[in-house]
Formats: sequence, structure tokens, C-alpha cells
Amino acid sequence: MFVVVHLVLAFVARPSPSRLGRLTTARCAQVSLVEIFQPPGCETSDETTRPLLLFLPGIDGSGLAGASQWPRLRADFSIHALRISPEDRTSFDAQVNFVERWLVEHSAGDGRDAMLVGESAGAVLALGVALRAPDRVSALCLVNPATSFARSPMALVAPLLPLMPRQLYEAAPAFITPIFGRPSWAAPILGEAAPPRTAGLPGPDQMLRASRALAALLPPDALRWRVEQLGVAAAAVNAQLDAANGDPAWAARTLLLAGELDVVLDSMGETKRLAAVLPGATRRALSGAGHACLDGGSLNLRLELQLSGLLAPLLRPPATLPPPPPPMPATSTAAASASEGVEAEAEAEASEAEAAEAAAAEEAAASAVIAAAPEEEEAARLAWQARGSARGVPDPAPASLFEGWLGQMRRLFSPTFFSTDASGNLVPGLEQLPPTAEGAPPLLLLGNHQLFGFDGPMILEELLRERGVALTALVYPPLLEAESPLAPLPYPLPGTAATFERFGAVPASGRALFKSLSRGEHTLLFPGGGREVFKRKGEAYQLFWPDSPDVVRLAARLNATLLPFAGLGGDDSFEISLDSDELLASPLVGPFFRERVAKMPSLVQDDVFVPPVGTILPTRYYFAFGAPLPTDGIDPADDAAVEAAYAELRAGVLGGIERLRELRERDPYSDFAQRTAYEVLNGGQAPSS
Repeated sequence: MFVVVHLVLAFVARPSPSRLGRLTTARCAQVSLVEIFQPPGCETSDETTRPLLLFLPGIDGSGLAGASQWPRLRADFSIHALRISPEDRTSFDAQVNFVERWLVEHSAGDGRDAMLVGESAGAVLALGVALRAPDRVSALCLVNPATSFARSPMALVAPLLPLMPRQLYEAAPAFITPIFGRPSWAAPILGEAAPPRTAGLPGPDQMLRASRALAALLPPDALRWRVEQLGVAAAAVNAQLDAANGDPAWAARTLLLAGELDVVLDSMGETKRLAAVLPGATRRALSGAGHACLDGGSLNLRLELQLSGLLAPLLRPPATLPPPPPPMPATSTAAASASEGVEAEAEAEASEAEAAEAAAAEEAAASAVIAAAPEEEEAARLAWQARGSARGVPDPAPASLFEGWLGQMRRLFSPTFFSTDASGNLVPGLEQLPPTAEGAPPLLLLGNHQLFGFDGPMILEELLRERGVALTALVYPPLLEAESPLAPLPYPLPGTAATFERFGAVPASGRALFKSLSRGEHTLLFPGGGREVFKRKGEAYQLFWPDSPDVVRLAARLNATLLPFAGLGGDDSFEISLDSDELLASPLVGPFFRERVAKMPSLVQDDVFVPPVGTILPTRYYFAFGAPLPTDGIDPADDAAVEAAYAELRAGVLGGIERLRELRERDPYSDFAQRTAYEVLNGGQAPSS
């Protein structure tokens, strides 16, 4: 029973009221101790043009449990949160009325959509509001909903709470750390920055200070009142759901999130029950997450909203794509890669009626450029968009041999990511990347490809997880074939094509690059292509980029922002025994490879699709995203300016590789043995410093 009490107190591990941001003026006289505020850092100048996101907290009532999620969502939403004072004794009905009045006040005039995000007890309140005022609620996100209260330990513990000695009450949260599990939970209530998710558990002193702060935030009598009210509210909401006539519109726009390790509530079972009661609702189990799963960790709420299809209808319609640019004089330089020849292909796009003829002429003049057939490319595009939202976010990919192999590679190489701040310093994470919200210029990511190409999927996954950005990847066409072009050799692995397609990959071509950027899609391109993936001996970290700067010229015509990135570790992770040239020259296997290479395209000079033979070395991967290079000031017709920008990109990538070498020298977990020991003991990725 003592442990159960501790679990109840896990609900209240939240920031103190002193950390609250600016309060709104919306209040009700009878609920003066209930307020709605805008979290710190969420204030914007265009509040009235964005859909509303109202966060309804758990039993702690602070409204700050979702603070780690707001940076990813503030570009799309006007974010507000409910705060309930420790002295408040407001009934559930009064809270429902208060939230309803606030929604009327803030959305009635402009017809804005409003989404309620409710955690635990807040999910019960969100359902109560949605049932009371269905026309005011556009969508719901319910995280570990406490509608299962009657079957939870809290129902048994509530009468015992006032009997706990004060000292025991103050110290109890310190005992739940092995169950609560996350190192970040204690930091916010102490006014400290949240540690990285790879950090260790809080120290005893920090835990004790956090425990006392929790007791001050929510005294025993306040906790008892809220637990009692939660029982009443859960019963009332469940009765309303059972008695509902017809399905409210928001039912099909409901996302149910459940922590698989939640031991406070039966969240897995409850979300399954609610999914049956709310037709069209989406249910998602969060692997490795407990009860308080919004406080950092691995949850990316924006991504979950995208994957569920809830996000796209709430956001403003995307801006109209720019018309194709006017034709430019053709250059005399022969195309030699996927990035070359883009000007002639972009010219073809300027007139739909002449597209087929121009494309045919371009392909005849530059045989090295392999452009996908328009009908095939468009079919792939439509299939891609059908799998996700209007912004092209894929559904969670099912398991395959290729995906399983990638998972093993991520664990083996433990990739770590850095971005460049305004001062030019590399900082952990991707928060310093340029804005990616609707209306922002499309990003064109260009960097060095590493041996065997594991860097591409790692980048795609990290951008999707950390920034909610689905990149359109331009990949070597044979990787998208249903069967391996090297059959009977199982390379690429089965499932490669399906995985790339789910993540928005299209065959590399100048036309594909033009279409992607003109649609406003953020795009990933490795200018060195397969030539950098299958380097020969002694070629580690060399760039095999084309001489032509046409990729910059096209980006300037479409106002894309160039973002150079560097990768380190991949070329050190494999010891080559036989490279591509040696295999082609081998009397034993050479004829086999030469026969198949003859049937495959070569997008870069000396590019051959022949993987080297060697040994895997467990070297850590590092990625650094450099300073963005806007192209709105570059005249596409100014050859000197275009070439200068292209040279700056190359220098940025090569310089980034050297900066990563310096970071690796300071990384205590660059060593495989030390890194593995840390990750086994701590159950998460090792930090990089």
C-alpha cells in the first residue's frame, strides 16, 4: 500500500506555480482559482490566426506538464493551458463550464478550430467539455485518460492520504524514482532546465528538494479533494459516453495515447475501451513510456498528431505553390548527376504542354540523368500522400528485414545530432534548424554520403521524430525497385523499397528535385549519390559532388533555403577488404557484377552499384547541421553568385566534418565498450559530452 501511495504522488511531479507564464484575463467568478494562461515562450504576434490548443493538466493542476512539447507545436498553434490553484475546491461541472466559456470567448468571433489536449485527469475534463459543447471542440488528444479511475489504485488510496504524516508525505516522491523512471521529472519544479533524456537519475539532494516542493504545490487535503472529484467526474463522463445518441464529430478526430509502462492507471486497457466507444478514434501505445509521458522522454506530440491525421485539418491551408519559373538559357555543361541538368528539366516544367518533349530531349542530351517517368513519379507521389497527412507524414512503418537491420545499426552506432546556433556554435539537438512551419521556404538539405548509406535513414528518422518534419528524399532509383538489382544477392535487403517509399523517397532526378521544392517540401539530397556510398579504399570522407552548381541555381529560382550538413563515423565504421573496383576486376565475381552494373543507371561519374566487402566496426555516428544559406538574395542568372554559394556549401560540409572530429575527441562515449556499458545500465542512448 505504501508503494501505491507513492504512485499517486507521481501524478504531482510538476513545476511550481512560480514558474507560470502570462495569465489570460478569462475567468469565472465562481472559479476564481481556476485560470488559463499562455506558457512561457508561446506568445506570438499572430495569435488570432492560429488554431487553439488548450492543455488540461493532470491532478497536479499546474498546467506545465507539457512544456517540453510546446516548442514543436508553437509554430502551428496558439497554445494555452489550464491552471488550478492548490486552494481551489471547484466542482467538475464548474470547471467544464469555465473551459466552455473560455472556448466561446476565444473562438466564437473568428471561428478558429480548438483542440483539447488532456492528460490523465485532464483527459476526463476534456471529454466532459467535448460532450457538453461538441460544436466548440474540433479535436481531442487524450493522454493516459483517467476515465479508468474506478479500477485504479487511487480509488483505494484516497481515504488514506490525510492520515499520512507530513514528513512522510514530503519525502514520498523520492521513493518512486525506480518506478517513475525519468531523470527529467524533478528538474522543472526546482526551476532548473530539464536534463537531456540521456542523463542519469536525479541525485538524492535533488530528489529531496523536489519532494518538498511537490508537497507545497499540492498539500494532502488538496490532493484528497481532487482524487475524490476525479472519481465523480470519471463516473459522470463514462455514463455520458454510454448514453450518447449518435457520434459527435470530434470522436473521429480523437487521438488516444497510452504509456505501455503506466502503473498508475490502466491506460492500455482504457484507451482500447475508448477506441471502441469513439468510432474513428486513433489509438497509439507509447513504448517505454509511463504515466507522465508528456514530460520530455521520447514522446513527440506533434509527430503523433501528424501520424494520426489530426494535425493537417487543424492547420491553415498550405500556401499556393509558386508558378513555374520562366525558362532560362540552357547551359552547355553536360549533366553528370542527379543535381545536374535540373535547369533544363525545370524549364520543361514551365509549360505542361511541352513537358514530355522537353524531358525526352533532356534525357537524350544527358544520358547520365535518369528521370523517373512522369506517370510513375506521380503515382508514387499520390501513394505517399495517401499514407499520411497533406504534408506527407507516413504511417508508422511495419517491421521488415531492412527496418530491423536499421534498428540494429542505430543501436550499434548510437547516432548523435547537432545544429548551429546564431553564434555559429554547434549545440546538441535540432532546435536550431530554420523554421519548418507552413509558409516557410522549403529546406534543401545537402551533405556528404557515408559508406553504405545508413546516414540517410538516420537523418529522415531524426527530423521526423525531433522536428515533426517529413523530408522528401531523393534516392538512387534501384533502391526503389521491388526486387534486388543484385539478385540473388540479398542487397538491398528485402523491405528497402517499401520503407523508402513510406518515408517519401522518390527516384533521384532533376525533375523530382524541382517538383519537390516547388511544392514547398523539405528535401534531402546527397549530391555525391552512390559514388560516395560505395567509396573505394583510401577515399574516406571525400566529396564526389558534380562540378556544376545547377542545384544552387534551381534552389534560388524556387526560393529554397540551402542547409549543409556533415556526417562522421560511417566511413570509419567499415573496414574495406575488397572495394567496388576490386570486385569488378575479380575473375571469380567480376562477371556477375559487370553484367548487373551494365543494366543500372550511373548518376555520378564512376558510380557503380557494387557494395564493398568488409568488416563492420562499431564507430559512433555524428551529424552536424550548419548555418542555413537563404537563396532569396541569389540571382539564378548570376553565374558567379551561384558558383560562390555552391563553393560555400561544399566548404560548409567539409568544415562540418572537421568540427565533428573535434567533438568526437571530447566524447567520453565514442568508445564502443564504454558507450555500450552506459546504455545497458541506463536504458537509453549515451550522451555525446
